[in-house]
Amino acid sequence: PAASPRPKFLNQLEGVARDSGVSFFSMEDGSTVPTEATAPTHCLSGQTFVLDLHLDAAGTVSWATLQRILSDGNSVPDEASVGQPQWVELNKDISAQMASPDMENALRGQFEALQLVEQVHAAHPALAVYDHLRALEVAVEALQTDTAAAAMSEAPDYRTGFGIVKRLVQGLRFSFYESASPASELETAAALLQLDGVIPAQGTDGKARASTGLHLVPAVACCAASASLLQKLHSPAASASLPAVTCQAAWRDLVIPATGAAASERAGVVVEARGRKFRFLDRSEPAAGGVEVSKVPIADATNALEALDLLRQQLVCNEVFGSCFPPPDEDEEEEDDEEDGEEGTAP
Repeated sequence: PAASPRPKFLNQLEGVARDSGVSFFSMEDGSTVPTEATAPTHCLSGQTFVLDLHLDAAGTVSWATLQRILSDGNSVPDEASVGQPQWVELNKDISAQMASPDMENALRGQFEALQLVEQVHAAHPALAVYDHLRALEVAVEALQTDTAAAAMSEAPDYRTGFGIVKRLVQGLRFSFYESASPASELETAAALLQLDGVIPAQGTDGKARASTGLHLVPAVACCAASASLLQKLHSPAASASLPAVTCQAAWRDLVIPATGAAASERAGVVVEARGRKFRFLDRSEPAAGGVEVSKVPIADATNALEALDLLRQQLVCNEVFGSCFPPPDEDEEEEDDEEDGEEGTAP
């Protein structure tokens, strides 16, 4: 008879958990009596989470459930909310990822996110970092409801509030922008709200704080004016600063085709639109340009909403600017590739 895939799956799952620093346990007693279908066979756990799963005799994950643990011992979700769609869909997603041929890649980032909260909690137990993240999520959900009511929207969409909200293991994901141009290379822009770590004690109160941020997928190329506004959304005492912006430029920043010596010698952020490469540049200040934002530190739900609105505006501008230039022909594409190679080898 063919060997059962069950041991192989367990070895893979345990290996991913071990590499991510997550504890993995078997809850089977070693008897020949199969575990009841409603009981977990294995568990991954820590001080801030419990992930139970049931693996049947054929090596298939029948179900998986994730619960986060607050500092007072209560679980998220609790009994009253465990049936909410966001949690039901999350557990289905975890089960599907465990059944995926690319299980290791699908789960690794999620296990690492769980372990990050574990490590921060262990180093700073008094901060109750998961409680902080959960309180922020609750505030986001309330603000999303208020925003939808104010817009008289029957269902969330990409254009209002936090966009389309989906719960992942790492945190809430906001799909906040969808391109309206069929020629655009960008389909959907998303931001993941998650814990980043702890900001050391500073200021008059001398207290350390949990650090949270919006992680952008993909990163958004912003002109200096937008980057400056994003940087002002939070208090320096509450979050880490964005990368430095070289100039307080205004909206006169232009997207200029990155062809020719004049463009290639000037600093800026490369943007691709409609098959052509562009750079954010300021005509009066060669080094002004912009900044490619991959994470926006935030302190509260209002910060997050304001950041997403600013990023939406920037993405619209990026697409409008890009649409002003026709797609390049094959010769131009080859020239752009050659210039990129030359820039990459420059000292």
